[in-house]
Amino acid sequence: MDALTHISCPNCGADNELVPGALSLDCPYCGSVISLVNPSEEPPLSIEFLVPVGVDKPSLAALAHTLMVQPETVPDDILEKSQVEEESFLYVPCFMGQGTFSYQWSATFGFDRQESYTDFVTKTDSKGRRYQEAVTRYRTVTDWRPASGAGSGNFQRLFCASDPASLDPKVATFLQSSVPFQPIVFDQSLMGGIQALDFAFGPDQAATAIEGLVRSVDAAAAAHGRAQGQHQKDWSIEATANFNVPVKAGFIPLAKFVFSYGGKSYAIWSEGVALACYLADAFPVDPNRGRNKSQSYLPFWLTLLAGAACLALVYLGKARFVTPVPMCVAAGLTLVFAKLRSRSITKFSKALRQASLAAKRLELSDASSPLPDQERRQLLEASRPPSKPLLARTDHDFLLLGLLALVSMVILVFSLNVGDWFSDLTSRDSRPAREEGLRAHGGTGDGADPTATPVIARTTVAQGAYDSADLSCSGRPPDRCRDGTGPVSGLVYGYRDGPGGQSGLGFIGQYENGRPHGPMVYFDPDMAISRVVNFSQGTVHGLTFDLHPRQPGSSYQKIAELAPIDGGKVSGTVLGFDLEGNLVSAVVYRDGRPNGPGTEYYPDGSVRSETEYVDGRQNSGKRSFRQGQMQKDQPVFTQVRLFEEILAEANRMVDAANEILANKNG
Repeated sequence: MDALTHISCPNCGADNELVPGALSLDCPYCGSVISLVNPSEEPPLSIEFLVPVGVDKPSLAALAHTLMVQPETVPDDILEKSQVEEESFLYVPCFMGQGTFSYQWSATFGFDRQESYTDFVTKTDSKGRRYQEAVTRYRTVTDWRPASGAGSGNFQRLFCASDPASLDPKVATFLQSSVPFQPIVFDQSLMGGIQALDFAFGPDQAATAIEGLVRSVDAAAAAHGRAQGQHQKDWSIEATANFNVPVKAGFIPLAKFVFSYGGKSYAIWSEGVALACYLADAFPVDPNRGRNKSQSYLPFWLTLLAGAACLALVYLGKARFVTPVPMCVAAGLTLVFAKLRSRSITKFSKALRQASLAAKRLELSDASSPLPDQERRQLLEASRPPSKPLLARTDHDFLLLGLLALVSMVILVFSLNVGDWFSDLTSRDSRPAREEGLRAHGGTGDGADPTATPVIARTTVAQGAYDSADLSCSGRPPDRCRDGTGPVSGLVYGYRDGPGGQSGLGFIGQYENGRPHGPMVYFDPDMAISRVVNFSQGTVHGLTFDLHPRQPGSSYQKIAELAPIDGGKVSGTVLGFDLEGNLVSAVVYRDGRPNGPGTEYYPDGSVRSETEYVDGRQNSGKRSFRQGQMQKDQPVFTQVRLFEEILAEANRMVDAANEILANKNG
């Protein structure tokens, strides 16, 4: 076993691997601290170099104050309420080694290249037929190649030779890796009465430690500098170090600044030449600022939770739908508020700390040497505390955040209840097909008593039909419905809560072998028909008739939509109509997405706008037209005739639903 790389624990005898340059290590087996100091070795008798102190205490204090206000998490009053415990310089004993090193390396390097391959994608032609088309794609492939080489270089390394008990090992390691020093010939008089720590290592131990540092740091860095390609792995480096001259003993300066805040001490170390490098403890954290920034997001999270609750109500059938625009507006407003407020709190805190720093610099300058008038005026201006922005004020967080959350909740409630309001509107002002459905089912159409009990109630449902509450079903709409004997076939209905707490019909449809098969009619809470869907063995297939809420303030907003569905996906021309039955939109769909021309119409039948869709996205700009301009290549009478045909089909579907209900009541 190599005595230079391993050491036995004096407590348990376990073998421990040495870390190059370390002054002590912890035994992983028994936890004992193993000191690498050899007290029997005599310290060097000849001190050959010295690095003089190049800064003073005011410069050290200025550096410490700057570092204290830099982190965003420190308290705003860290400079005002901190107490200086120590400002000092000391000389640390060290050895300097110079020489050359050589190394051999081997590794495996990866080189990326682009490789082409053929993939097949499914496309649909103009007649709706699917076909496979070959497409050339590219992927990144890495080629791995072994490589090796050799090299050499020069080194100049420091090794701190102080006792770990008198100097923290992390500070010693920091000094060894700081900026290069410019030593001079040692002269005791140049130390200026600054305390110097004792040597705890000899030149042989220092040479061994420096050699280990050169092999593990300098040689490794030089070898990795020869890396090739975009990836590397399997590195193997062997290095040797040769000293040109024996290691030299000397002293380097160390600056130390210690302050206390909140009953706890914090230290800052820096090399004592130009204060270019520093090492600092973790500074105190202001918990109030972090809490205030986190609280800014409470309305946003509450909005998301409330939105999820609204969607759950829709899923459970307690509400018809949730309008997405108000929900997005509420979430967006609360998120923007949270981000702006968090940024305002951070910005104000930083400005406050910078003002404290300017005031501290002004105080130090008055105590040491007067500043020029212009510089003093600048510091005086910078030391004025900034005014607190409105968003950064946290004194009334409970009221402000609660009010914002309340406004967000109101918006969400409006988006949830707006469906019922639209339902009332459309039940009073709809097309004849809808009015017939309302009258047939005892709804609240024109002239109907809104408080009247719905015609269809639990007590009047005919025998032989199935209540979905008594079946075992899954999914929405109820699918795979079974009773105690197996899959059901026949009429299946379900109830929902209506206006005034009355129980009304939610849906009714024909089932075969446990799955929807045939027309299914959906009702609003007021017992008005809202949707008619054709099913084929559980899959939507055929014409779907939907009634939509009318947006306030819009005279041409579509209120009804007729969509042909094939295999569960919209495929064909989807038409939209207003309250008077006028065609207001026509969009061609394929595979459930807009894929073809899309046209909007004015109530008089003239074209309002045109666009082209490809795979659900607009493929061209939207062309708008003034009312009264007709397009010769798209005759309106064709669209009107198509509307009449589909409307007649919708009426036949409503009649079929009425017949189902009549049979049940008979």
